[in-house]
Amino acid sequence: MEATKLLLILVLHCGAGDFSGIVMDDQKPLQFFDRLLRTTAVQYDLDPMEREFSYVVEAGLGTVNLYKVTVIGLSTAHGLKENYIWVNDSGTCLKIDMGVRNVTITVLANVTVGALFLKGTATIKLEANASLVEVQVDMKEINVKLELGSLDIVGTETVDVKASYISGTQWVFTTAQGILKSYVESFF
Repeated sequence: MEATKLLLILVLHCGAGDFSGIVMDDQKPLQFFDRLLRTTAVQYDLDPMEREFSYVVEAGLGTVNLYKVTVIGLSTAHGLKENYIWVNDSGTCLKIDMGVRNVTITVLANVTVGALFLKGTATIKLEANASLVEVQVDMKEINVKLELGSLDIVGTETVDVKASYISGTQWVFTTAQGILKSYVESFF
């Protein structure tokens, strides 16, 4: 029953009004699913989205601690293919193929490098700008919660990655920036 309530809330909240879509600044109508994605981004303050975390990578003579990510552009989310929402006795399921245009992902990293008697740490900002990111999302309702089953980046267009020195030892930044940029580029 909870799954049915969730589906009705989605339909009534985002589908009410003119089903031909609403007109935005660029004068293109938005279909139901695009309105749902944009409403979700606005209601949950997902644009910009900022999260703190800790992800440590040790490689050779250095350690990289990624600790803060900011994503800008999620309000441009739109459907790419047919998307599915269904309800059965097990709950609600969503399968979403969506894209995000002109998205910027910024990650802060503390990089520590040690070689012989030299040791230093630098804080580096990595910024990736992508003209389009295509994502496949699979969500399922489990115990009256909608949980993420999988999120896969299936394609990107025109990704530009920049590394900026924020603080710390300059030679660490000079040593690490190229490696970090190529690592981020390979991710996309």
